[in-house]
Amino acid sequence: MLPLTPPPHHTRLSIYSLTPGTAFSGAKRRHRGRVQERAFATALLEYEAGSKLQWLRDDLSWNARNFDALLQDYGVQIRNRVRHVDGRFARFVDRFCTSMRECVKAQSPVKTHVALKAIINSKKPGTRLDVTGWCRNSLAAAALGELEPGLIIFDEFQRFRDLMTNADVALDPAEARIRDILTAKESGRLLLLSATPYEALRPMAKVGKVRSPADSKPKDSSDDNDFFRLLEFLLGNLPLAQRGQTMRAIREAFSTREAEVRRGTPDSDDAKAALADLVSKLSLIMCRTERPVVVDADLPGELPLIPLTASDVRSFRSFSSWVPRDGHAHWTVPLWSSVPLAAQTLGNRYMCWKAAPKKLPVAELTAKRLHSWRQQEWTSPKVRGLLQALPPERLMAPWVRPTVPWWPLGGVWNGSGDEALIDGKALVFSRFAAVPGAVSAVVSYSAEAHVYNRKSPRAKPKYSAGTKPTFRSGGASPGMFRLFFASEFLARLDPLKNGLPKTVKDARRVLIPQIKAALLERGTVYNASSKRKAVPVEAWLVHLATPPAESARKAWIEAIVAEEGDKSTQSVVGAAFDGFIAGVPKGRMSEITRAELNALVDLSLSSPAVVLARAVMRHWRDAGSYLNWDCPISAGEGKRADKLSQTTPRKLLQRLAIGGLRRYLDRPWFAATLQRSKRFHKDFAAALHDAVVEGNLESVLDEHFWFVSATNSQSWPKRLLELQSALALSGGRTVLHEKTKAAKNKSRVRCNVALPLHQAKDEDKEEAPRPDVVRHAFNTPFWPMILTTTSVGQEGLDFHPWCKTVAHWDPAPGPVELEQREGRVNRYAGLAIRRALSTSVDTDALGRAGDSPWVALATQAEEQAAVADTSGGMAPWWCTPGAKAMQLYLHCAGSRESVVRVRLERRRAVYRMVLGASEPHWLIDELDATQPPSPSDVLENSLELGAWKLKQKSQAKRS
Repeated sequence: MLPLTPPPHHTRLSIYSLTPGTAFSGAKRRHRGRVQERAFATALLEYEAGSKLQWLRDDLSWNARNFDALLQDYGVQIRNRVRHVDGRFARFVDRFCTSMRECVKAQSPVKTHVALKAIINSKKPGTRLDVTGWCRNSLAAAALGELEPGLIIFDEFQRFRDLMTNADVALDPAEARIRDILTAKESGRLLLLSATPYEALRPMAKVGKVRSPADSKPKDSSDDNDFFRLLEFLLGNLPLAQRGQTMRAIREAFSTREAEVRRGTPDSDDAKAALADLVSKLSLIMCRTERPVVVDADLPGELPLIPLTASDVRSFRSFSSWVPRDGHAHWTVPLWSSVPLAAQTLGNRYMCWKAAPKKLPVAELTAKRLHSWRQQEWTSPKVRGLLQALPPERLMAPWVRPTVPWWPLGGVWNGSGDEALIDGKALVFSRFAAVPGAVSAVVSYSAEAHVYNRKSPRAKPKYSAGTKPTFRSGGASPGMFRLFFASEFLARLDPLKNGLPKTVKDARRVLIPQIKAALLERGTVYNASSKRKAVPVEAWLVHLATPPAESARKAWIEAIVAEEGDKSTQSVVGAAFDGFIAGVPKGRMSEITRAELNALVDLSLSSPAVVLARAVMRHWRDAGSYLNWDCPISAGEGKRADKLSQTTPRKLLQRLAIGGLRRYLDRPWFAATLQRSKRFHKDFAAALHDAVVEGNLESVLDEHFWFVSATNSQSWPKRLLELQSALALSGGRTVLHEKTKAAKNKSRVRCNVALPLHQAKDEDKEEAPRPDVVRHAFNTPFWPMILTTTSVGQEGLDFHPWCKTVAHWDPAPGPVELEQREGRVNRYAGLAIRRALSTSVDTDALGRAGDSPWVALATQAEEQAAVADTSGGMAPWWCTPGAKAMQLYLHCAGSRESVVRVRLERRRAVYRMVLGASEPHWLIDELDATQPPSPSDVLENSLELGAWKLKQKSQAKRS
């Protein structure tokens, strides 16, 4: 689709992203692709044939509803491009037609559609997918050929093994052409990136290679090690003889090092010579960038070993006596120690559960206990440890505390960094698939029970009604209107006009003259001595809506109707909007009293919708100027195009406030939490207003939008829609079995403050949220505060925006997996980095009128790093002094997991020394059992391929 999209505007660099798994069809990924691709290919073929090809439309539409509309639109665009003599587009069309002729083996352009029709009419199995694949591959080959990329980057290159080997035969000439372009066989350069350095060490047998019985031994050492296959690929530009000679020399050097390591002499002359030879050869094609590693002694604290209780022992005895002894007894200890409420949560996906008696052990959490909100003393040591590190009172905060508060924190955020071991969110990794759902249910119930078990001005809700909102539907609630009406008038006021305020009073002093001047421009005079009855602040909000007020009114109505559906109509919501000002006499708004002015000032700091809009405006600029709230937004491309059509920033912000913030905050558990924090609030709306100020919500949103701007290339409308989806997330429920395995003996525990990344197979799939939405929600400052996952979350996913803690529920299977886990939060501009930077910059210089404090903080940090950078260009956003990601190990006292942890750390260090060994796992086991090398030996004899460090060593030798 590149020929129809505008190219990047950068004068020196154009970057395009491509996902091979979806951009073209291959032997392992034969699928129909996107409807836009099929419609575009059909339009091109019809343009070449000069007539309508209904048989081709029927074949490529795959019953997509919008296929005909897209086809018509693309046909118009093609004719317009050709009519205006677009040379690049004409070359693309010629490349596409040539590629299609090669796929269908047509001899001339006239016969292309004739040959294609004969193939389709043959009705052979798989023909439809083949034709679809030819069209998609021809589009991709033509677009890539026209781009002629100078540099191709494989990010996490282990995912592209099929492109890096000749094992897979291309299905058609177009796919072969794509492979040649992406692997830079004809022109350009290829760069392979990976944040997991040792993944390539696994044997080829694990990535799909099957060895025949007659060939029990590999013909070459490279056949058994993916690392050597990678080296052969990287040396692919050398002549065949030179490549073979270089590979033999590299293998001999690795063999020499391996032999010396086995002898216990890794620092011998032969080993050092081999190491130097490897560095000289491999540094030409490989580079490894190391970041400083935070050792355990530097961590802010570590959870002590969790002791067993008498209840734990009774629970284990009950579970072990229930699990069948024949063929399943060995699973008793690992399952009980890892899976909370194991007998209730394992389900049919576990053979030992299926083979066990139908009658279950005594249930620990039942439907009756759910409705009574009884706080549990869980018989899972790891659950107790997690709740000790991140207690329920911390979990119930609606958002994470900001890195740079604009004024002192209060309420549930006051002192939150001192009472808990975990700062921010926590990412939990487990071994068994049953753990994420079980942990999420137990932690979520514990947090809710903690709130409802204390005195509160609100009655305890029934568990089944625990998600019922407070505000009534129809938009008629004045409290809801004050909270969630996105007032442009108030959003354009700037509490940072004179710099970062120290207190809320300072912010109010800055806002008062601004609001007086803005009111005077609207014809409203401030009268401090007036004693007449105050006009409700919601009436002022309607009056001060940007002229004409109809745009704000329409945005409010559309947002309420879109959120509430059949519960509201446009006429009802419009009447409620007009009713807020209907009782105010005409001419009354020409003067404002002191009480009314103070109410507007307070609302500008405490309305969630206003602070949201102001935070967005600090980062979303229109060509450098302030955002025009009523400027139409282009629909764009992709799945969200329909949502962005016929919209404006005002409508987006109002819908985000209603469909995002209101749906997220209007929950009974937040009402119970906020109404009893610091002081009792009889009114939930008043409690929310106080929470916005006490929790520095505007500072949190400003930090979040700065991070999104620095790391996300999407447009601002799509960013806001993504945030709205995250705030509206429903976490699903975890199934708990009671008494027996029968389907009727089940209860469902909702997950909210803690969520699983992937719901287990026998849980409520219809309620389970999509993993990408869960991930986006975790990467916001809002709930969930804990994300539980298995190995599916270990590689290629980012969880660092608001998380700096990795909790190891179960030990990692190996050193590669351990590094992958830690890499999820040790990333660019993560929470750990931002927390450290906030202590090293001058916060008094951060606030400037109209700008985000984080823009100024980033400028300061980069200037400081440029003066004294010793990290090779990785400061300040990859590593900075004081940045510490927390590693939380949830180990039970007396378990073998403590020993496994120490062993994993040692094995990870040794891995660096045995890189390139024929069987690195066996060699590490041998060293562990005989003569473990010291840390100094490992560092001295590891293969150093860091370009910056090698340059430093070279300069030191010359001097």
